[in-house]
Amino acid sequence: MCDEVARDASRNLLELLDEAENGSLTDTDLSGHTITMDSLRKTIIETPSSLKMVDMSIYESWLEKVK
Repeated sequence: MCDEVARDASRNLLELLDEAENGSLTDTDLSGHTITMDSLRKTIIETPSSLKMVDMSIYESWLEKVK
């Protein structure tokens, strides 16, 4: 998750640098170019689970047993 957020911030920053180099820079707001807890939360919400349903059912069964 952290790698994905860092890649997004880096990509946005590189786009900002490209705009600055070619003279088309209109927005100097860096809020989309930094890593924040909000950007991490957004990435977590938007990223599908890597667990398969079988794995999840095993975890849920275990969770019921330990309760």
